[in-house]
Amino acid sequence: MNLSGIKFSKMNGLGNDYVVINEFDKEIIPENEKYEFSNNVGKRGFSVGADGVIFVCPPTQNGEIKFRIFNADVSEAEMCGNGIRCFSKFVYDNNIIKKDNLNVETLGGIKKFEITKNKENNRSELFKVDMRLSTFKTSEIPMISSLEEFLDEELDVNNEKIKMTTVNVGNPHVVIFTEKIDLDYYGPIIENYEAFPHRINVHFVEIISKKEIKLIT
Repeated sequence: MNLSGIKFSKMNGLGNDYVVINEFDKEIIPENEKYEFSNNVGKRGFSVGADGVIFVCPPTQNGEIKFRIFNADVSEAEMCGNGIRCFSKFVYDNNIIKKDNLNVETLGGIKKFEITKNKENNRSELFKVDMRLSTFKTSEIPMISSLEEFLDEELDVNNEKIKMTTVNVGNPHVVIFTEKIDLDYYGPIIENYEAFPHRINVHFVEIISKKEIKLIT
């Protein structure tokens, strides 16, 4: 795929970086090429490099604008907290829709974002997104389990019992407190594990002290 001549912005939200492409008025990357494009662009050291590619699209349901995000592993995600904040800033700063409050359509439902401006120069400064109330219910993760909630429970992963907690904050996450685990090995396995029919974001947490933790996603 020829990547030359494609206009994009590179944005960063709390350490996650994204390529953002405006397709609000016109499709830039054909639908059947979006997965391959996102995979090629996301390769660090070989291309732009990014955690994901965000497309600014016209709404198809009840929102005023649509947020789409493709991960570098060629999957389309329902939502991404850091990603949608970058999306919101891009939309506002580029005058695509100049509103302080906006309803954004995502695969995870309608999300509302709110802009706080600098009182001195009226520039956009803070972007807040209502991700909805978090839920631990396995039916809403979704997770295949006999338990109503999966809180610090063991899951048998390739004959290894791993304690974890699942939560949906607008998109599904699993949190694992650990010090000794092969992250590169178990991360992809848990993400695609059969208990999670729509896949899941995996977070490994190490407690450093009472005031500090180390998080790897």
